[in-house]
Amino acid sequence: MVLLTGIVSVMGVLISWNIKDRIREFMAFFMLLVAGVYGVFVSLDLFLLVFFYELSIFPMYIMIAIWG
Repeated sequence: MVLLTGIVSVMGVLISWNIKDRIREFMAFFMLLVAGVYGVFVSLDLFLLVFFYELSIFPMYIMIAIWG
């Protein structure tokens, strides 16, 4: 799953290459989202799993609300 997350995140960067407005914010939220997903897959206890899951929900909500 970690390898699949890496492939999907690279593809996400390539697909979002044509975003014109607020590129820095988009990439910052995207990096936070990818870090959260990586954390979900490598967490070893329930606390870290919930923490990284919540960490990945926040930027996903912001990105969908702003960039659709």
